[in-house]
Amino acid sequence: MDRLAGDSTLDEAVVEEGAQVRTDAMSLVGFDPGNIISDAVFYNSGAMTAAQIQTFLKGKVPACQSGYVCLKDYKTRTTDRAADSYCTKPYQGAASETAATIIAKVAKACGINPQVLLVMLQKEQGLVTHTWPSDWRYTIAMGMACPDTSACDTAYYGFQNQVYGAARQYQIYAKASWFTWFPVGKSSQVRYHPNASCGSSAVTIKNKATASLYYYTPYQPNAAALKAGYGTGDSCSAYGNRNFYNYFTDWFGSTRNLSGLIRVGEDIFLVNGTTKVHITAATLSEYQKAYGSWVQVSSSTAAKYPTKGTASHFVKNAATGAVSLLQDGQRHLFANCTQVAKWGGSCTKATALTSSVYAAIPGGEKMTNFVRVKAGGALYLIDGSRLDRVYDRAAATALNGGSWPYAAVMSSARVKAFGTGETRFAPGVFVEQTGSTRAYLPTSDRRLVYLPVWGLASDYGFTRGISARVSASTLSLYAKSGTLGLFARCDGKPFIATDGTLRPISSSSGFPVTTLDSATCRTLDRSSASRLGTIFVQGRGQDEVYVLQSGRLRHVTSPAVLMRLGGGVKPEVLALDPQTVGYLPKGDPVR
Repeated sequence: MDRLAGDSTLDEAVVEEGAQVRTDAMSLVGFDPGNIISDAVFYNSGAMTAAQIQTFLKGKVPACQSGYVCLKDYKTRTTDRAADSYCTKPYQGAASETAATIIAKVAKACGINPQVLLVMLQKEQGLVTHTWPSDWRYTIAMGMACPDTSACDTAYYGFQNQVYGAARQYQIYAKASWFTWFPVGKSSQVRYHPNASCGSSAVTIKNKATASLYYYTPYQPNAAALKAGYGTGDSCSAYGNRNFYNYFTDWFGSTRNLSGLIRVGEDIFLVNGTTKVHITAATLSEYQKAYGSWVQVSSSTAAKYPTKGTASHFVKNAATGAVSLLQDGQRHLFANCTQVAKWGGSCTKATALTSSVYAAIPGGEKMTNFVRVKAGGALYLIDGSRLDRVYDRAAATALNGGSWPYAAVMSSARVKAFGTGETRFAPGVFVEQTGSTRAYLPTSDRRLVYLPVWGLASDYGFTRGISARVSASTLSLYAKSGTLGLFARCDGKPFIATDGTLRPISSSSGFPVTTLDSATCRTLDRSSASRLGTIFVQGRGQDEVYVLQSGRLRHVTSPAVLMRLGGGVKPEVLALDPQTVGYLPKGDPVR
């Protein structure tokens, strides 16, 4: 198809002598005919200032041949250009402006990346690197309005006209409704050459910028052109869009805001803003889960991102200081640097990532002090310098405040830094040692409190029955300590266990008081009623009433005696499990 405006559709494989361009073959790894350049890069009009452009041009041609004006030295009179719907900012002309200034001002006026304009100047007329350019190269500097099928339109002659006209034309391609034959997001047949017999292939064009390049130069490079790098392919090769990609990536880096993982030779890196981080074999799997598969790039492209550091499993948002563990392709946020250290990391040594690169890792559950030593394995809890084994799901849920905890897998090297801890059970459960019939209440402060009768478990509100039968070695860090009695102390306050509730008391009436740990106390229902003075109890379903005195149950022999002991009124009688009543020591009846 004929192009309405634009450069010579084929372009030269290499520019004639004097242009000082590369002719060595390159791999063009990463070239995607459907995504030659991203919109974000193509329309980044502030990518370079006039001063930066001038420095760039001087770097390409340090010395120009005598009698010629190279682009770094070129100056011309410019005219005013009013803003319109395509170039939305006005261009104010001047008596004399450098090429660098013109490029920067056009970029700003028309919203096109000045790097794109520099590449176009190179691929069309070799002006960026030419050491003896003739005047006509400036006259049709961008190949604007020079179709293959007819002579150039003289209305577009002149350097400013060419640069401004090409930039504006790119915006027309993006905004005008009549450019539809390269629709974004749909498959189009794109030829390899003006000669239809050279064929075409389906290309799904992914953005406006790539579509605009095809409107300007409507051919894609064939395999021979790609293989040739900057050189000559075969009779069916077209070079315009290939050369655009080559120059841009060689001069300015990725055309697609290079991100994620890249591979250079045998090395893998994570692009981290303007730098890159080396990915080791030990961390590669996790980074691939987070960022996807790597993309092969040329060494020249990779060199534009200086290597800064080696990746670890600890990643940090460089802007906020937040540190996370990278695991299962997700970032798991640590609460503080102390927790990071527990896991073998360091806030200062964590891999610092830009905010956007850090945020690109999917967010996972927050880190806890629960640990797995292998994926899907048992849970452990960090307890100082030891790892405590968490016996079951109930224990994990209870120890995590009522919800199932996230438990990351700790590296084997870090696990070795911890000693073997105890087995942690859910608060308020009973365990039995293998070979014994004695039930114990394990506490969080590593005591085994003997349960003499199951009735007491009911009185406290504990679930009756053994939750775990374990070996002596499992309980080796626990100390057998005392017997669970009718009276308990929680958070320094005394209570009596009755009917599944702890009632506050003034005195334990001479009975021993069992001090419970805070974790166990939290599982118990504590009444807010006023403290009991004289305590009366009765077995559920039994007639006998007892008064507690001097560490004994004394049978109250009649209602009259009960009224007398209650100070003339019938006192409250607490309900106990009959088994508890039978277990407690008895004293003389009260008559």
